[in-house]
Amino acid sequence: MTAKSAIIKLLTLRCRESSELLSAAEDGDLSRMDRWALRAHLFICGPCRKYRRQIRSLRRIINDAMQRLESGEDLHDRRLSDEARARLQSLIESYQG
Repeated sequence: MTAKSAIIKLLTLRCRESSELLSAAEDGDLSRMDRWALRAHLFICGPCRKYRRQIRSLRRIINDAMQRLESGEDLHDRRLSDEARARLQSLIESYQG
């Protein structure tokens, strides 16, 4: 990548591209240039920063639930409806598979 194309990428990253990079970043799959472009975008874009917090929060919730399942704990949280609990269980199972 040339210096000119790198600068253009830093300055023109859009929210749609940012959301894709945020997902890849959670898996640690970003090039150095993509990391810098994402940082620059997040510096100026509040909605994308909020989206990053949501992704991280969801990942923590899923990882915690997976650990609880692996240790044999019951996932029944009385604050959740049966429907919400079923959706969460389905999501965890699809994440594991």
